[in-house]
Amino acid sequence: ECWVRPWDLTRLQGVLSQEDKEADDGFALGIGQDGYVGFFLGDGVSPDDQVVHRTPPGVLKRNTWHHIVATWDGWKKRVYVDAREVGAWDFVGPLLSGPHPLRLGAMGQGGVARHFLDGDLAMPVIHGRALDAPAVRERFTQQGLQPAAGDDVLACWPLTEERGDRIADRGREGRHGRII
Repeated sequence: ECWVRPWDLTRLQGVLSQEDKEADDGFALGIGQDGYVGFFLGDGVSPDDQVVHRTPPGVLKRNTWHHIVATWDGWKKRVYVDAREVGAWDFVGPLLSGPHPLRLGAMGQGGVARHFLDGDLAMPVIHGRALDAPAVRERFTQQGLQPAAGDDVLACWPLTEERGDRIADRGREGRHGRII
C-alpha cells in the first residue's frame, strides 16, 4: 500500500516493486498511461500478459493524492484506489520473488532502476497478509498520517526524513533504504 500523487500519466512508472522487466519473477505495483494501476506477480515462467493485470484507465488523476493498495490472498489479486476496489483477477500463483532489489518509486530493467515515478510517494507499506476491504478503508481514513503497525507489517517507510540519503523502516525487520 502507499499514497501517490502522480504529476504525469503518459508512461509506465514504478510505485513499489521488486522485479526486473526482463525477468518473469518478482512483484510490482505501477501506474501507467491514462491513469491505470498495474499489478504484476511473477510466477517465473508466464509472459507479462498473463501475470500483469491493469485497472481501467482513469482511476488515478494527475496532481491528486491517491491511496493505492494491491493485495493477493493466494487466489485473487485486487487493487483498491481510495478504499474502492477497482480491479480483481483470479491468480493462484505461484509467486516467485526473485533476487531483485526492492525499489520505491521505480522499477528495475536490466538490473538498473528505470521507469521512475514522476510524482510524490508517501507511506509505502508491505504487509505480510492481504488486507481485506475494512482494513483498506481504515488505512484510507488515516490519510497516510499514521505508520502501519502490527505483527503483519513487513516494512513501513513513513518517508519523514528531510535530510540525508537514508530512509527508515518502521517494520520489525528494519529494512532501511537508501535514496538514489
